[in-house]
This record gives sequence, structure tokens and C-alpha cells, in this order.
Amino acid sequence: MRYYFNVIDGQVEISDSEGADLPDAQAAHKEAFALASELRAEFPGQFQPHSVLEVISETGQRVFALPIAMPSGADGK
Repeated sequence: MRYYFNVIDGQVEISDSEGADLPDAQAAHKEAFALASELRAEFPGQFQPHSVLEVISETGQRVFALPIAMPSGADGK
């Protein structure tokens, strides 16, 4: 199944037009966590607490969304 990873940051939305072929929602979840981590590393401090990475299936259903910004203390510091 193809999954799309959209960045939603307040009024700004960056849609993933390519997506990725993944075997299931669990694989999409793992990919989303990796992508969120990459985004935090590439754009440190740029994401607000309300910024999310939204995962959409090829059928247009929202599978889940996860925060891009790491909550205070979540990095173990």
C-alpha cells in the first residue's frame, strides 16, 4: 500500500505527492518516526508543538499523525 507523509505546521501544509510503498501501517509508523527525526535534525527549532507529520493511505484515509517537535524532556536531557 502507498502511504503519504504530509507536514502540517499551523497554516502551512506540505503535501507528499510521491508517497512510499510500504507493507502495512506498522511500517508506515516506523517510517514516520524516522522522517520526523530527520526533519528535527535538518530544521532544528523550526517546528512548533502543534506541528505534525500526518500519514495518509492511498485510499485517502488518515492513518495517524505524530508531533514533529519533540516534547520537553523527550530527548533524555
